[in-house]
Amino acid sequence: MNGMHQKIKNNTFYKGVHDSMIHSLAHQSCEEFIPTEDTPCPNCFGGESLHRNKTEAKCVSCGQEFIYIENNVLRYK
Repeated sequence: MNGMHQKIKNNTFYKGVHDSMIHSLAHQSCEEFIPTEDTPCPNCFGGESLHRNKTEAKCVSCGQEFIYIENNVLRYK
């Protein structure tokens, strides 16, 4: 990602097309963990929410990792 940001900074990757640059900077990749407030941790039921990406989640409080299976059901990793 650092290489991409360097190309964006130098404007060599997008060659002046600002819509594409803004879209790529605003898009969260499927590898990034984002906070979810609707699902408590099934391990500790802590006040902190889970951070998840497309297929995995981890608890901020206890550090337990989970895998999402069908219909957003969590399974311990």
